[in-house]
Amino acid sequence: MFGLVLIDRGFVVLDEPSALSHSRAMNRISDRPEHQFRKNMRSRLLMLVALPLLVTIASVVGLERVLERQLINDAMRHVMETRDVLQSELDEHVRTLKVEILGLAQSSILKEALQKGDMQALQSVLKAFSESYPEIDLIIANRDGKVLSSNHKLELKAVSDLETLHVPNLSGEVTNALSMHGCERAKGQPMVNSDVREATQPPARVLAARVGEGAIVIACERLDRDFLERVGKPLQMKLALVDEAHEHLLLAHSQDFPVHVRGRREESLLSEADGDLWAVAEFCPRLFTDTKDDCVIDAISAMSVLKLRNTVRKDFLLLLLPLLLVGGFALLWGGRLAYTLNETLDRLLAGFRRLETHNFEPIEPMRTGNELEEIGHGFNHAVEGLKERNHLRTTFGKYMTESVAAHLLSNQVKLGGDSLQVTVLFSDIRGFTSMSEKMDAQQVVSRLNEYFTRMVDVVMEHGGVVDKYIGDALMVIFGAPVPSGDDALNAVKAAVDMRKALAELNAELIERGELPIRTGIGLHTGEVVAGNIGSERRMEYTVIGDAVNLASRLEGCTKELGSDLVISESTYRAVQAHVQARLIDTIQVKGRDQAVRVYALDSVDSSS
Repeated sequence: MFGLVLIDRGFVVLDEPSALSHSRAMNRISDRPEHQFRKNMRSRLLMLVALPLLVTIASVVGLERVLERQLINDAMRHVMETRDVLQSELDEHVRTLKVEILGLAQSSILKEALQKGDMQALQSVLKAFSESYPEIDLIIANRDGKVLSSNHKLELKAVSDLETLHVPNLSGEVTNALSMHGCERAKGQPMVNSDVREATQPPARVLAARVGEGAIVIACERLDRDFLERVGKPLQMKLALVDEAHEHLLLAHSQDFPVHVRGRREESLLSEADGDLWAVAEFCPRLFTDTKDDCVIDAISAMSVLKLRNTVRKDFLLLLLPLLLVGGFALLWGGRLAYTLNETLDRLLAGFRRLETHNFEPIEPMRTGNELEEIGHGFNHAVEGLKERNHLRTTFGKYMTESVAAHLLSNQVKLGGDSLQVTVLFSDIRGFTSMSEKMDAQQVVSRLNEYFTRMVDVVMEHGGVVDKYIGDALMVIFGAPVPSGDDALNAVKAAVDMRKALAELNAELIERGELPIRTGIGLHTGEVVAGNIGSERRMEYTVIGDAVNLASRLEGCTKELGSDLVISESTYRAVQAHVQARLIDTIQVKGRDQAVRVYALDSVDSSS
């Protein structure tokens, strides 16, 4: 198993240990259903895009609610503050009128016109006053209360027709009083429109002063809609006057005032009326009290909270609309990105799963023009590398063992070697020269291939490494390049099984009418240098050392010793607990000072 690691838009081929960890990781991925993997990945990517948008929208909505509540509280506080502001406005307005009325009463022109009974002069005085205060009715009467002149068409014949309340005897000061029935109502006229409990005439404020000893000047200001509009407009309030003594009789109100709202004196509250929500406060201005400071007329201030709330909501909707548009675009874009990324991961996952089965089929990269497409191409490039590596490994396996091929492919291909304790096996066909003289070249090659196939299968079954073919001879190593700990035992097992495999092959050859093959096998255990031998341009993995030479000499002595399978003393000591062997001779080998004890190997215990 080979592995891949994604590094900076590319892939790196891993060695065997890394490939093993990769395989375990892939097995964990493979255990998960593909649809679950895709669903989890896509939902997480969409959530990554949608969550900030949802948090933003929730924050905007929450802020709108907080601001709306704050505006309602501000409106309720504002209607309560109206009491003081309205009181100041009324006081200032009355003071100004008092000054004007007092000045008019003390005017020499007015006194002279009264003395002469000059009605034209009186009208001129009244006209001049009306230019400054067109909303005020001005009346001049004699000491008996008979109306001498007025600036408006008032249907009054005497001051007694002006039903003022709580007006004391007139003196030199300006007197302030209230008329609950306006500036010209006479007794006996209806007061209430019973449908809406609303007075037919608004109340009026009356200011009066003596002109000398023989006349009276009276200013009557209607507390009607126009008056309330003038007073309430700077305050952005709707105002109304009510008579609580007559069951909340509505005396006057500004335009669009919610006539059905009810207040509570000295307290602000929310009230629904006419499909709107109003902040309402009720209080009694000082000018609307009697001489005992009892409230005669209550004032109600009202502010539309619904309009404020709708304004706030409209502003927030205008703010929210771009967020929704941007959020919708972000979701579409994020969904597209999630699909692209998820599809890329699906294709990579499918590619990894094919790699687990050694299927090196490339994937189809997503055509995105960005890093995701580069990842797909990078994966395919790595797959091609693995495919070539696998091909090399398969090819190497035909020329060398799997362990040597893996060693060469593990990036350890360099000149040099390591000292290892190995068991070397040499096998040679006896009388091969005379045998080959009786066959043509094709037959010789065919016979050798058939023989080597059987022998190599046995060798590789026991973990041996075929080092080389030397004509009709075979050199095998046990313990290189990777020692196993039981290399000597594996070697003698392989030798015994090679003898059995040769017997089976000879039975087939005899059955075909061909000559059987006789071999000699020699084994020796010792230290060798194992590694890449040669040059940088051409090298070969092999072992060299005295142990190799001795194993070759032992194989060459098999015929003389009368045994087809012999082992050295060092090999015998390593496996003596597992084999049946006998000492057959002690020989002197060229190049060695000490004689070598040689054992004939009969069998290996089946339990070993």
